Amino acid sequence: MKDSNLNSESLIKKSKLKYFDLKVDDNYVPLESVYDFYIRSKQLAKGAFFKGSNLKHYDLVHLGAFGDYLSRLPTLYSILYQFVLYKSIYQTNLNCNLDIYGDTAKFSFSCSDKFSAGRKIGESIFMAVLLQLFRRYTCENWEPDEIHLPYSALGDIMDLFPNKECTVISNQTSFAIIFPRDILYRASHVFIRFSNQTFPSFPDRSVSYTIERVLRSYKSGYIPSLSDLASHFSTSESSIKRSLQSEDTSFSKILEKNLFEKSVKLLADTNLSIMLISESLGYSDSPNFIRSFKKWSGVTPGIFRDSCEMTYDDNAQIAKIA
Repeated sequence: MKDSNLNSESLIKKSKLKYFDLKVDDNYVPLESVYDFYIRSKQLAKGAFFKGSNLKHYDLVHLGAFGDYLSRLPTLYSILYQFVLYKSIYQTNLNCNLDIYGDTAKFSFSCSDKFSAGRKIGESIFMAVLLQLFRRYTCENWEPDEIHLPYSALGDIMDLFPNKECTVISNQTSFAIIFPRDILYRASHVFIRFSNQTFPSFPDRSVSYTIERVLRSYKSGYIPSLSDLASHFSTSESSIKRSLQSEDTSFSKILEKNLFEKSVKLLADTNLSIMLISESLGYSDSPNFIRSFKKWSGVTPGIFRDSCEMTYDDNAQIAKIA
């Protein structure tokens, strides 16, 4: 974004990402909110989103723990295989396949959510990530034998292939990269420090788990409604309700659990006043927060904090005696 002279902080404030705490790597942002940011960024980038030096920013190492794990694997095959097995870790709406026939290999992907301009930008970004990945095992200007696109208009993706040496086939069922099979087993020409690494831990994604992660990812002082959540996921409130009912829970239960966990942490680990804690959680006033906390725990926030301090003092005394 710096190469395109874009002010990321200003863009975030104008997009749906403004509701989320982006400083925590483990936080979770709904795709529709990311798509909204993509659209605004591309509009201001004036066509430079996927050109030239910008490509180097779309790399495996920017995909968090999963990307770091993949970037340490020895061959292209081992990485693509992980994408096929664990595609939803990169993006929850992603489907990937790897087919090998004769001397040719085909890596294909498609998105399962409804089409949007933001999703199309996301698809181009994933194609850019893949292109950078392939170039780790080939050369800086490598291009595949064929590119398959599900659209009739080629659009931004062709900016990823400035040499125009690959055959482009449009109106296909999915995106695909067709390439020589032998590339799959080449060693990377990028330095890799091998270690006894294990696959990062990623729990199964139920709807309730996803919503819990999203709620933990909102900024302090903001309590989202079911309507807000539906907007950020670009779905209906009734659809979320039905999905949660099938898991024997509800949005209000998940929200209350989230607020209770945050309040317990703030009461136990900080010296913030009850008033500041209630503001931090998004309550309009302290009495509302106090009533909610007593409903969840059976005691007021003040009594709970006193009990935490007493426990701390008792433990400190035991440590002295020991």
